[in-house]
This record gives sequence, structure tokens and C-alpha cells, in this order.
Amino acid sequence: GDELDLRIKNYHKSQLTIQLSLAKIDSGYFTADLMYGAGEYEWLNAFKVHSEDSIEPLEKLSEFIPPLDKHPNIKNKLDTAKAIFWLENAMASQEIHNRQESCIKSFDLCIDHLKNQQSSDWSDFAIILLDNVLFLLEKQNSEFSEQIIYKDKTRSKPKNRPKEFQKYYKKILDDLVRRGWIQRKKELTEKFLKCQDKLLGHYEKKPQMAKYLGYQIKLVKSIKGDIDNKNFQKKWSEQGKIKLIKQLRYYVDLCNKNDLKKKFEKEIKETRENIFPEEDKLDDLRDFIKRRLNCDFYHKKLRFNTEAFNDHLIYKSCRPSLQNCYGLTVLRRWQSFTPALSSGSEVGEKGGGYFVYKTNDKGEIEEGIVVDPGFNFLENFFDEGFSIRDINAILLTHSHRDHSSDLMSIITLVHEMNKRGKRVFKKQWKNTKLVLFMTEGCYYKYEKQIGHESIKSFRDIIKVKCGKEYGEKDFLEEFRLKVVKALHDDLTDHDSVGYIIKNKKFKPLIGFTGDTQWYPNIEEEYKIDNRGCPVLCMNIGGVVDIFKEGGIMLSDLATCNSKNDHRNFMEKILITENHLYLPGLYWLAKDIVMQSKRENKLFIVSELCEEMKGGLRIDLAEKLEETLREDLAKKLTEESNEPDLPENKKAEDYVSVLPEDIGLTVILDNDKEDEAPIKVVCKVCNSGWEPKDIKAVETDKDSAIVYLCKEHYNQLKVESILPKINELELDINELRKPLIK
Repeated sequence: GDELDLRIKNYHKSQLTIQLSLAKIDSGYFTADLMYGAGEYEWLNAFKVHSEDSIEPLEKLSEFIPPLDKHPNIKNKLDTAKAIFWLENAMASQEIHNRQESCIKSFDLCIDHLKNQQSSDWSDFAIILLDNVLFLLEKQNSEFSEQIIYKDKTRSKPKNRPKEFQKYYKKILDDLVRRGWIQRKKELTEKFLKCQDKLLGHYEKKPQMAKYLGYQIKLVKSIKGDIDNKNFQKKWSEQGKIKLIKQLRYYVDLCNKNDLKKKFEKEIKETRENIFPEEDKLDDLRDFIKRRLNCDFYHKKLRFNTEAFNDHLIYKSCRPSLQNCYGLTVLRRWQSFTPALSSGSEVGEKGGGYFVYKTNDKGEIEEGIVVDPGFNFLENFFDEGFSIRDINAILLTHSHRDHSSDLMSIITLVHEMNKRGKRVFKKQWKNTKLVLFMTEGCYYKYEKQIGHESIKSFRDIIKVKCGKEYGEKDFLEEFRLKVVKALHDDLTDHDSVGYIIKNKKFKPLIGFTGDTQWYPNIEEEYKIDNRGCPVLCMNIGGVVDIFKEGGIMLSDLATCNSKNDHRNFMEKILITENHLYLPGLYWLAKDIVMQSKRENKLFIVSELCEEMKGGLRIDLAEKLEETLREDLAKKLTEESNEPDLPENKKAEDYVSVLPEDIGLTVILDNDKEDEAPIKVVCKVCNSGWEPKDIKAVETDKDSAIVYLCKEHYNQLKVESILPKINELELDINELRKPLIK
């Protein structure tokens, strides 16, 4: 303000500049471009107020300016700034009610400004603003706009040559010149031809400009005819309102210069009288605005919901951080009946399943396999950013509802995806068909449901058999499957199964035990060429049975490790039960580690019961990991003289155990020799880390577990990252990339 002060000689301008600067500093709400050149207070024309700011500074500015009745021009400019604020607020607002109120406030300011103005104090800017208010409404209904703009389709369009353009516009002007326009024909013709010469100079670069001007002149002719018609002046219609506003735009374009402005004051005044003939017409216009905004709101809302639904159906998802690799994302939290409860002390506990997939070099999912889609599977699936189009196959281990309840929902959505895909992409769309691998018990349970129309959603339905392998001939391109034995009562005459998922080179990737009892030599089922699976999801089924005498506790690990008591535990608990439980889990993991001691192994403890809230899941996994590492360390010490044993390798480098929860993501087989074969993704940095560098942390929200690298886990200790974890849980989409369309 001081610097501008020195450059402005006029005292009143200097005073206003200082006052405006003080208002800017005191309020802090708005930005102003202080223009101090020639002209009467032209700097106020540059006043800009963003939609997120407040109207208060403009009201406050009135206090700093001298009495407005002595400065009508300043009052007009200030009113214009206020109207611009409400107009921009209406354009930027997403809420229908805010848009209504802001738009009507802007419109009312313009109306008052026009009605109170004297003929000598004409403001082009206010007329343009009024035009823009209604143009905003007109633009929201493109069909209605096109009906008005292109109403006259009988006139042939001029060819793309300057002379023919000028003849065309002269003809239009001759049609326009009637009654009160005859004396102004010369000025009008010169004005149009001057604009047209400038336009034709850029025609080759911007042909749409010439085309648009042609439509505008055609429209002016139609409007002028309506204005000359006295019957039309008495008729109040929506189309007529917008046409008259178009006429105002035409007049304003012609009246940029003062000499033309004065000559056209009469026509402008007549047009304004047509637009505001009576006070009650303003209420009609407000009703029109509300109807248009409401119609537009519901139309956009329906369209938004449709597009959001399509995003989860017809477009494949993309994970740029997981490029050209195999991945596993856990979509399960609790086991068995807990997620099925509809009432109780805790509501909304989640079950789920697993999703295994292969990505290309862009992170797009090429092929995906769903394993045991139980309660809440689809909810968790969509929350993690996946799409129905990512699914190519479904594996079921047995027929219990907590492993198959969302099967029919997936089939229904695939059917809907194909319908919508054809609607959007027409002939380019290729229907997706699933391959369903299931036990005979599952087949008999769902035989009637997967028949009839839903059979069209399948390439094949395969009843799996233990020991058999499935691959390319079974419509799997990137994966191969091996079915393993599992002993579990699924309330049918058929046993459950487990699965080993391999890559197309038959290298094992991930094993799923499914629900199974412990049985002798169970570890042999998960050996491929004397190697175990790099990642094994082991269903524990539970740890403590508080309703049964002799339940197994965490302290029983030491006893389980005793050879003398091994048989007693097996006879007492495992052989008579329907799950592995803690001893079976430990013995299975230990046998696999001992047989493939030089390979990295990640064990995921799955099928956890809800009684293990409050950090018990994490304690169980850490205790199991500690015990397995101790066993392996003893073995490595005994074999330390073997020449092929890697140097500087400790037991913790080979064995890791994590409890499962929704969002646990594992990266496998990325074909890069300098990187670890197994990585786990950190929830905060979204990068892959070796399993030994990942820590599980339970949050307060739904007892969910998040997986953090050491760096962010250390930050957690000083409570600096806790708000970020909670924020991630509340808004998980912040960490996901948009879908590929």
C-alpha cells in the first residue's frame, strides 16, 4: 500500500488503496489485484474472491470506503464483487442447497443493481454477470440449450471462404434491420464486419470460432423477431427468458465502446423492461432456478452412483507398486460363525477370504483367484480397491458358509458386469467367464443355484480330487493348482481339501491348509520337490476352549515340543477335533521348516477366533515365530560345517510368522535376483519389505491389524504415527491407485 501510495497522485484514490490494503491485512480472507492506472477505480474490477473464502471481507470493505451514496460507481463495483463471490461459490459447491442459495443471492444482487441504476450509470459488467447466472443454469441441461441454439436448422451454412462469410453476415444484418434499427444499420454493419475480419484471420487455426459466431447471429435474428412480437412480450416462458438473456449478451458485445453504448441505450432499456416486466416474475424465475438445479442434482447423483458401481465391475484394477509379480491379499479377519452374528455385544465383525493375483509390468491385474469367499468377502474386496473383473477363478475348500457365503454374489456380479460392459463398450467387450474349483460337497450344496442362467458365467465347474493338479487345460494361464488332503467335517459325506497355488512354471507360491485336523505326515502334502511353500496360510481354528476341560494354552508350546508328551496331546486333542489348533499348527510349521531349512518361509496364522482380540493374535504369532526360530537355530548349529550353508544367515532370516487380517499383502516371485523372494507391504509407505522387517500392530478401530515396516513401527513407539494409522483405517482409499479404465 505504501509503495502504491507514492505512485498515485489523486488523494481519494490513494486513500482508498490504503484502506483496501488494511482490509486485506485485517481479514486475510481474499486476494485483490490493486490496479492504480487510468480510469475511475478500475482496480475494483480485478476483485476476486475464491469459493472457499468468506463474504465478510466484502461487507467489511464497505466500512472503509467513503459514503457510498456519494460514490455510486464504487457501490456498483462492490455489489458486482459480491455477486461474483456468490456466483463462483455456486459453481464450486457440490451441495445442491448451497448452489441454490448462492445462485439466488447472486441473481438478487444483479436484479437490484439493474433496477436501481440510472440510464447514465449503465454497467456492462452487471449485465454480463446476470447473463452468466442464467447461463450456468442453461449449461446444466445441454439438450435444452441445443434445442434453443440450433432451433433454426433451415438456413444453409456458408462455405469456408471469407467473402461468402461476409455476404452471409450482411444478409443476416439486413434481416435484423427493421423499425428502430434502420438508422443504425451502418454502425452495426461496420461493427460486425470488423469483428468478422479478425475472426477470419484465425479461421484456419480455430474453425469452431467462426462456426459459433454463425450460430449466435442466427440466434440474434430469432430473438429480435420474438422481441418485435408484442404477443411474445406478454408471455413469460423459460425459453423466452433464456432467449432474452442471449439478446442482452448481443447488446453488451456491441456496446464495448462508449459512443455505441449511448446509441443503444434505448434498445437496452426495452430489453430490460421485457426481462423485468413485473415483480411476481422474479418469483417465477426463482422457481425455475430451483427446478433446474434439483433436476440437475438428481441426474448427476444417479450418474455418479452408476459410474462408481461400474468402477467395481467393468474395469480392471491396478496396483502400480506391485509390478510384474504374484501377490496375495488377505481379505479375512475372524473365523467361523462370528461374522454371521447379526446382534450381540459386538456387531459388524468381519470374515472374508483370500485373493491371489498376477500383475503385469504396469501393475494391472492379469489373472486373479478367489479362495474361500466367506462372510463380508465382497465388502473387503471392494474396500481394498479390487474389481469384479479381476476375478478369473474361485477355489472352495469345503461347503461351510464362512468359506462360501459370497459365492453366489460373485456369480451375480459377473453376470451384471457382462451386461454393463456390453452397454458401455459395445462390440469391444468380451464376456468374462469364471472357472470354479470345488469339492463334491460344495457342488451338491450349490448344484441348483449354479445351474440354469448362472451357468453362463462359467467356463467350467471342476469337482477337485486330492492329489490331482490343474493348469492350462483348465483355463488357468498364469497359475497351476495342486489339491491336497484335508480332514474336516463339513456336514456332508465328503472331506475338505487344501490347495497349493503355483506359477505357470510349476514353482510353488502359496499354500492353503483349509480347515483340517492334524494327521500324521501332513507336512508331506505341502512339499514340492522336497521344498515347502514359501507362504503357507494355516487355519488354526482356535486356541483356548474355555467351555471344555483340558483346553490348550499358550504355555503348552513347551509341552508340545516334548517328544514324550506328543502322543498324549495328539490323542487328547488333535485327533478328536476338527481343526489344527495350536499344537498341530506348530508341528506342521516345524516339520516344513526343518525339511527346507535354507529357504525363506512365511507362515500366516489364519482362521483366528474373535476371543483373541486385544493383541492375543499378535502374541500368538510372535511366540510361534520365536519357537520356530529357536528350533531352526539348533538345526543350523548342528549343520554349521556343511559347505553349502549360506554365510551370515540366521534363523530369523528364514522364518517369519504373521497373524492374518484384512489388507495383509504379500509379494512373491518377482523374478528379480537382487530382491527377496517374499515381501510384505507396509501399510504406511506402501513398499515391500522382508517379512522379518514387518511388525503387526492392532488398532482401536474394530481390532484391525496393520502391518508396518521397522521405520514406521519405531515412529509408532513415540505415538507420532498413531493418528496416521487411524486415518488410513478410516480412509483406506488414500493408499490406493485409481482403477485403469
